[in-house]
Formats: sequence, structure tokens, C-alpha cells
Amino acid sequence: MATAIDVIKESLSKKGFRQIEGGNHNKWFFYHNGKRTCAYIVFSRSSKMKDFDDSLLVAAKRELKLKTNGEVRDLWNCPMSQADFIARLKEYGVLQANE
Repeated sequence: MATAIDVIKESLSKKGFRQIEGGNHNKWFFYHNGKRTCAYIVFSRSSKMKDFDDSLLVAAKRELKLKTNGEVRDLWNCPMSQADFIARLKEYGVLQANE
């Protein structure tokens, strides 16, 4: 049975995120136009980490370069498409408008 973390990772992989392994955590970086961006999210490798509760949203919001917890939820629950995410990153100055 898939955990909440598994569902989140699957959603992110469909939107241009790639897993980079190393250390005690897995980092998922967003790639745009073939380049790694500064937007990422970290997941613990711990087998205890099966859920992603609201206490982790603040860190996720910062890592993903989003402004609200709702945007983070929308990104991995699918209301926010890859194109929407790119538009947000451009709006927030994370990506240049011509990228």
C-alpha cells in the first residue's frame, strides 16, 4: 500500500522533479529546461516517515519556493500543474521570465 509520501513523490516526479540521493535524506530537485533549479524538497529515508503532516509544510514551502501552505498542497495533490508551478516560480522571481 502506498504511503502519503509515496503519493507525493509520484506527483512530483510527474511535474519535473528528480530524486538526488545522498546522506540521511532524499532531495527532490525541480528541473526546468533540462537544468536543476533551486526549488527542491527533502524527504527523510527513515522507515518511520510515512506521512507528511502540517508541521512539515513550513519547511516544504521554503524549499519549494512557494508562498503558502495551500500552494504546497496543491503542488502535490495535483490542482497545480507543472506549468502552474513554473508560472509561480517566475512570478516569485525564482525563475527568470524568459526561462
